[in-house]
Amino acid sequence: MPWTPPAWATQAGPYASTSAAVPPAPTKSATPSTAPRTRTRITAEARSILDEFFRTVTDRPTAGQKHELLARVQTLCPDYSLSSLNNYFSAHRKAERDRTDPYEREVRKSLFPTLSDESIDTLNTILLKRFPAPTQELIDVWVSMLHAPACEISAYIAHWRALGAATSSTSSRPSASTSTSHASTSTSHATASTSHATSTPRIASTSRPTSHA
Repeated sequence: MPWTPPAWATQAGPYASTSAAVPPAPTKSATPSTAPRTRTRITAEARSILDEFFRTVTDRPTAGQKHELLARVQTLCPDYSLSSLNNYFSAHRKAERDRTDPYEREVRKSLFPTLSDESIDTLNTILLKRFPAPTQELIDVWVSMLHAPACEISAYIAHWRALGAATSSTSSRPSASTSTSHASTSTSHATASTSHATSTPRIASTSRPTSHA
C-alpha cells in the first residue's frame, strides 16, 4: 500500500515557499509559419500567347494591352494575375538586355552615360518606333518622362537616325557577287554577239550587167 503523507505536511505554513503557488508565465504560442507563395503555373499554350505578343507587338504593353492580353491568358489559366504578367515582361526585357553584345553596351555607356538601359529600350522600341522624326516639343516630353538631359536625348536620336541611314544604304547597295554576275552576263552577251557576227556569211553584192547598144 503506497505511503500517504499526513494532512499537516501538505498544508502551507508561514515559512512555506510560495514558488509552487505562482502560476507559470504563459508561453508565447509559436506563430504558424507563413506558407510559401506558390508561383502561378502557366500552360504552354498560354505562354506562347505571351511570347508571340512580346516578339511581334511590343515588349512594353500599355495598360489597355495588358488587360486584353490578361483576358486571353486567363481563358487558359484562370489564376494568372496582372502581377504575373508584369513579371513576365520585366524578366524578358532583362533577358533581352543580357543578350546584347557587351561591346555595344560599352559603346552606349561611353556615348550616352546618363541614359539607362531602360531609357534606351524605351526610345528604341516605343518612342522612335512610333515617332521616327519627333518634333522638339515631343523631345521635351521624352526628356521629362525619361529624366534624362535634353542634349543627350537629342544626341541619341541623331545617333539612331545615322545608324538607320547606314543600314538602309548598305542594304540597297548591290553586292560584289551580284555585280560580278551582271558583268559575266554582259560579257557572255557580247561574246555571243561577236560569234553571231562572225558566223553570218556576207552576202556578195551583184552588179547589174550593163547593156551594150
